[in-house]
Amino acid sequence: MEKEERKFKATLHDKSEKKRLEVQGSLSGDELLIETERPIKIPIKRIKDVELFHAIGTSTEVKRVANMRLSYYDDVNSEHSLSFEMDSLEAVDTRDFLRSAMGKVHAEAWALLPVEKKVAGFWIRFLASFIDGIILFIIGWIIAWVIGIAQVGTYINWLIGIAYTIGFWTWRGQTPGKMIVGIKIIKTDESPIGFATAILRYIGYVISTIILFIGYFMIAWDSKKQGLHDKIAGTYVIKLA
Repeated sequence: MEKEERKFKATLHDKSEKKRLEVQGSLSGDELLIETERPIKIPIKRIKDVELFHAIGTSTEVKRVANMRLSYYDDVNSEHSLSFEMDSLEAVDTRDFLRSAMGKVHAEAWALLPVEKKVAGFWIRFLASFIDGIILFIIGWIIAWVIGIAQVGTYINWLIGIAYTIGFWTWRGQTPGKMIVGIKIIKTDESPIGFATAILRYIGYVISTIILFIGYFMIAWDSKKQGLHDKIAGTYVIKLA
């Protein structure tokens, strides 16, 4: 069976030379080809994302044009982007075709990236922790309601938090908060986190808290986005494909 192929016409915005080029392109399940003086060939597995922006023209007498931006990684994992201007309907069709093809190879492309390219930053990890905090609050409230007291004691809350955190880390390297935002803990050798590492990492949590949360803030400026607890346990937190 022959692979499906699509062709399209577009205006390429060449930022390096500050000019616009009328180009033709072709798409297959494996590759995007832009026919210019120097043909641009981008494997689908190297494409990071494709986005559409506002359309120009509202009247039926005016050709509707959409701006499409495509970002991708080269062979040395540096990120680049291409900006196109094309007919709105063709742009939507091209984007959908690309995303469909990307979906089939995205896991392979993600696996090709070095782990340093996949690490999760401070804010997405903060969001995951915030979600976990809400979940733990609800669990504490339910337990308090079941046993008929107004508030679960600090000691019990602490034990619930330990069991919740270490349990989920050991099970799949993710608490529910991390599952929701799509991040996961792995060891620096890219192997799964185990029970012993989970305990060591939790001890790192305690230390990070004692030193006025500086261990958590380290994530924001560390080159590998590791908090003190990550460095103690030898872990990364990565974004999932």
